[in-house]
Amino acid sequence: MQNKAKRGTSLLPVVFLHIPKTAGTSFISLLRAVFGHEQVMRLEVVDYRTPERLAALLSRPLGEIDCVAAHIPYTMVARHRHRCRLFILLRHPVVRVMSLFRFLQQRPAEDQKALGLASGFSFDDFINTRTPSLFVQVNDGMTRALAGDPRVITPDNDRFWDTTPSASLVERALANLESADFGLAEDMDATVGILRSAWGIPYGVEMPYENVSDATGTRHSVEHSIQVIQRNQMDIALYQQAAAIFRRRCAALSEVGDGGIAVPILKPRMGKVIPIAKIPAIQGFHPVEASGIAWLRAEQRVASIRFESLRGPVRIGVVCYVLRSGFPAEETELTLNGIRVATGCSWRNEGWCTLVTEPVELHLARNTLTIRPPYFVPVRFMDPASGDPRSLGLAVAALTFEAWCQESEPTGQTNHDPSRPRALQQQARDDSDADGEAGVVEPPD
Repeated sequence: MQNKAKRGTSLLPVVFLHIPKTAGTSFISLLRAVFGHEQVMRLEVVDYRTPERLAALLSRPLGEIDCVAAHIPYTMVARHRHRCRLFILLRHPVVRVMSLFRFLQQRPAEDQKALGLASGFSFDDFINTRTPSLFVQVNDGMTRALAGDPRVITPDNDRFWDTTPSASLVERALANLESADFGLAEDMDATVGILRSAWGIPYGVEMPYENVSDATGTRHSVEHSIQVIQRNQMDIALYQQAAAIFRRRCAALSEVGDGGIAVPILKPRMGKVIPIAKIPAIQGFHPVEASGIAWLRAEQRVASIRFESLRGPVRIGVVCYVLRSGFPAEETELTLNGIRVATGCSWRNEGWCTLVTEPVELHLARNTLTIRPPYFVPVRFMDPASGDPRSLGLAVAALTFEAWCQESEPTGQTNHDPSRPRALQQQARDDSDADGEAGVVEPPD
């Protein structure tokens, strides 16, 4: 799946420099909603080979990889700045470190042990750590990540263990930050507004929230807060300066422009099965699962998919999976560009069905399909042992678009089922070329 955009134009992929516990996991979900699940590459392992892998990813065509996200320092991306658009999220240092503490308390014992923490570790154990991977996070972790100074992120260097505040280090981090797009975890609405303007996203974007380890209204002891402040004076100075820059950028927000980003939108092809993982410009979905389905979010209630027009009347098919037997998927409401469309429902294997619209004309250059299931069910009601906090009902696996004409409408008694797209009847054949043709995605003109 490729865009028409090419390297050498102003269109660049995004690199998300993910500082731990800055709402980055939620932001990655937003990136996947904008660019498409498969077009966002998350580097799970960061080691000495990461710079080489990053260079290889940034050399691939837009549309194959539109965004790379990783827990990497600025030193690893500095030499690639001309080949990407950098984005960074900051969070108030005290809140960030305390969030990390609570997050690690919830982790399995083996994960805690890997960081040198015993089961049931105390805050003092956490804040006084000498494990390098944790030490770098609780001692000015944001400044170290952004300063571009390898000494402060290399445990073999004495400077790594020196926690003396350095104004020059903060200034370097601030300069690198100011040259990038960045946001604040404390104001995600404004952060999304900045990205819509800077990246040229021509539709509304809502921030999903994942991996939330903070309880609402959580208070920290004064003693613990003081310890965090003492160890993060550079980060506090950096955050204060960055917040002022952020407010100025918010005040200067302009209308959505081209932004230098290849923001894609689905360009469907007739008769092709387009997996949800290949579809960009979607909202209201949980991340795509390994099985290839994406559940709709209960907190948003309505999911949306944007796509370019096709000529002539078409039937749009939505391949769905339901949470449990008896779920009334046929009561799901589909709208196209704000107008409800009549929908048929065909049940396939257990749990699977296809919703298909009546024939519709696409009069707009870019269209919005919305999906509203009849209700959501808390997973814990069905399986109390699951530990899944979500409420689910309907998941989407794929879309289909099929041409329709009056002459092809069956008459009389026939086995034809208008709610089962012909594309699904040849899905096995389509799967063989799904990576090559189905779901072609291009940036808007």
